[in-house]
Amino acid sequence: MTGALLGLVGGLALAAPADKGREIYINGVRADRVVGVEMQGVNLRFDEKGNLWIDAPNHRVEVEDAGPSQPAAAVPAARYWLVTDDQDSSGHTIDVVVNGVLVRKIRSGEPQLILDLAPFLRSGPNTVICNAIPGRGGAGGPLRLFVGTGRNEAGTVVLDDPTISLMRRADDATRSFSRTWTLDVR
Repeated sequence: MTGALLGLVGGLALAAPADKGREIYINGVRADRVVGVEMQGVNLRFDEKGNLWIDAPNHRVEVEDAGPSQPAAAVPAARYWLVTDDQDSSGHTIDVVVNGVLVRKIRSGEPQLILDLAPFLRSGPNTVICNAIPGRGGAGGPLRLFVGTGRNEAGTVVLDDPTISLMRRADDATRSFSRTWTLDVR
C-alpha cells in the first residue's frame, strides 16, 4: 500500500510542477526538483495550498545552491525556522500551531527537526502556540524547541537569537502546558 501511495504521490508531483504554485517539502526543506527517490516510513500531508509535506524521520535532506532566486511577494523576507534539540528525553509531546494550523507534533526521541516556517507565516503579526500534551512520565534530559530567524548555509541552518525558546524537563511530561507568542514578521 505504501509503495502504491508513493507511486501515486510521485505521479501527482510530476503532474503538478512547482510553477503551478504547488511545492514539495521533505523534512521542511523545499524539494520541488527531487526525482527518482523512493522513501519508506514517511508521513505525507497536503496543506491548504496543495503543497506536499513529507516527514521522513530516517532520511536526510541536503540543499544544493541552484543560484539566486527571487522570493515570492507574499513570503516574508526573513526566514523563520523551527528547530528542536532533544537531549535524550522521553515522554514529551508538543503540538506547534502557527496561525491556527498544526505545523508539527514534536515527540521525544525523534531526530532533530529543522523546519522552514515560511509556508505558515504571513507579513505582520503571526501567532505561534506550543501545546504540551501530558504523558505517562518523562525521563532523560530536556526537550528544547526554538523558533527564530536564520539562514540556510549550504544545508546547515544557522539560527540567530531565537525569538521563541521552550524547554520541557522530565518532571514536566505529566503536565499540560500551553504558551502563545506573537511573531512580527517583516
